[in-house]
Amino acid sequence: MSIQLISKLAAGIIFFSILLVGAMLFWAISEIFNLVDTTINGIELIASLRKMNGLTNKLLSTDNLNITYLWWEIAADEFTAMYNTFNNSPRLGVLLRDEDILYNYKAFRILSQRALNSIEVIKSDIKSFENFPNHENQGILLQPLLTGNENVSVIAFSIREISTYFSTSYENTITPLVASLKEKSRQIQLQILRVFVILTLGIITVTIFLYLVLKKEEIKRKTQLQHMESEKTKLESIGLLASGIAHDFNNFLTAIMGNISIAKTRIPQQNELFTILNDAEKASLQAKSLTGQFLTFATGGSPIKKLEAVQGIIRETCTFILRGSNIRCEYNLPDDLWNTEIDKDKICEVIDNIVLNSMQAMPEGGIITVNAENVTITKKHPKQYQPGRYVHISIKDTGSGIPEVIKHHIFNPYFTTKKQGSGLGLSVSYSIIKKHQGYLDFESEQGVGTTFHIYLKASLKQLQSTKSIAKEEKHGHGCVLLMDDEEGIRKTTSLMLHNLGYTTLVAKDGDEAIKLYSDSFKNNNNCKIAILDLTIRGGISGERVLKTLLAINPGVTAIVSSGYSNNDILSEYRKHGFKGILKKPYTINELSQVLELAQAEDEKDD
Repeated sequence: MSIQLISKLAAGIIFFSILLVGAMLFWAISEIFNLVDTTINGIELIASLRKMNGLTNKLLSTDNLNITYLWWEIAADEFTAMYNTFNNSPRLGVLLRDEDILYNYKAFRILSQRALNSIEVIKSDIKSFENFPNHENQGILLQPLLTGNENVSVIAFSIREISTYFSTSYENTITPLVASLKEKSRQIQLQILRVFVILTLGIITVTIFLYLVLKKEEIKRKTQLQHMESEKTKLESIGLLASGIAHDFNNFLTAIMGNISIAKTRIPQQNELFTILNDAEKASLQAKSLTGQFLTFATGGSPIKKLEAVQGIIRETCTFILRGSNIRCEYNLPDDLWNTEIDKDKICEVIDNIVLNSMQAMPEGGIITVNAENVTITKKHPKQYQPGRYVHISIKDTGSGIPEVIKHHIFNPYFTTKKQGSGLGLSVSYSIIKKHQGYLDFESEQGVGTTFHIYLKASLKQLQSTKSIAKEEKHGHGCVLLMDDEEGIRKTTSLMLHNLGYTTLVAKDGDEAIKLYSDSFKNNNNCKIAILDLTIRGGISGERVLKTLLAINPGVTAIVSSGYSNNDILSEYRKHGFKGILKKPYTINELSQVLELAQAEDEKDD
């Protein structure tokens, strides 16, 4: 589970916990207040009973019956209201679940109802008594003795009865009832507080646990970042090492491959020695490919792009790598695919790495399906790719699929699940596509297979119809200025140029190249072509040499040559005045093709 998902989950749980604790606290306080309110109502009921009892006793012997009855009537109304309030208390029902309290409450209700009935009788009879003459200021208790009036005796009996309820049974019932309510309320309050504390502690524990999990994930993430930084540093070191030795390494390969290609032209193909030389050339090409992988990670060095149609590149690369395997490739490559500006060698390397990955996922054989289509990506694209026109290439296999736990690692440098893997193939591919301002993604399901998606920016430019260049080297004529700081390359390339029909001016550095060219131009020996090494140890670069040559002869056709460059001159050589590019190492055939294309480019500009 990713740290982002855990963080969101933790934030959600903590937010929910805060809401839950707040709701529980509100509920607990509300319940406690309701229980306290019920108990207070009971206590206030006892107070109203005592007040009512005192006024009842006074009513029997008062000297001012009218005033005493008025206070008695008010007390009776207060008692009735308090009685109803108590019976409607919010949590009385909860307290009455106790059987002992319920028993006392039932007795309390019976006595209360009798008392209320007696109050109503007294209220009714006292009105009739007020109509008797000359008795306004005498107590009810004295009336039966003075007059013997039966109505007055009934009133006095009712008052004595309700006073008895108040002073004896009634008060003896309500007092223990309220005491029991107080005790039961206290117990329930403690239970509520206990539940609240337990729940709060549980939420705090969960929050702390989530914090520890997040902390652990954060530490893990930082460790991974440190590891990635370490790997990045290692990769940058390799890039620096590659950029440092690539120039020399490719110079050596140029001498080797150049001499092999010259030797092959001198030997019939049926000769066994030709086969040996051919194998040596293949080995050199493999070394060139390996160097190219490391150079992909070197600082700088943009792809050397050229307008291409991808259909042929895809078929050629897939057919070559699957030759002799137990895997069949099916294609769906429409003829109307848009063209793309790409570094053909690099894109071939990407397709090669992906197809090789698919082959390794299908050791028992299977089918690789390659599709290509024109797509227009908008801002609504789920992957948030840069909007625009793209050629979408999908390479689908029927292999074992990629396990979920390693999906986010497969583009990491050095990550591999294969004993003999270098862990560079897919990471190199990702870097190449990124440098093409494209996108490389995949989808995979275990037991079903994996599909890699390549998005290359489309170009609206049309491929110009050109005559195909023969595989055999094409001879030319004229003078070629060759500048290179490696003696081996100067000798080998001079020999290749002579074999192709050219004469040469050979220079080891920029100063010598400028002098030779200037002298030749003054002597009317117009050296039309210049092959200039881009990087010269301790000397001026090929780019600066070209500026001087153009000042001498604006019509010079310059070809830039390099085994590696940490700037964009190779990818945008035309902007710097060059007509062609000769990537080291190269064969006599490649040299021939570059010379022909550069001269054709120059003629087109003229």
